[in-house]
Amino acid sequence: NWALGRGLERFRDGPWFPLRPATLNRATNWYHRYGRWSLLLSWMPIVGDPLTVVAGVLREPLWSFVAIVA
Repeated sequence: NWALGRGLERFRDGPWFPLRPATLNRATNWYHRYGRWSLLLSWMPIVGDPLTVVAGVLREPLWSFVAIVA
């Protein structure tokens, strides 16, 4: 999911991008507020997978992503 988010970020301005700008801004603000430690919730159903994709879009370093999610 992290790699998927990392790759999706370059298509952010495309018309078919799966997140609306308002939704992406809300997720960005939430992630910046709670930081990388919010990835501790990646095990939760419904919330976990989108959270890991947002971490990739927001360029969370791979080493910290793997350390926290694992």
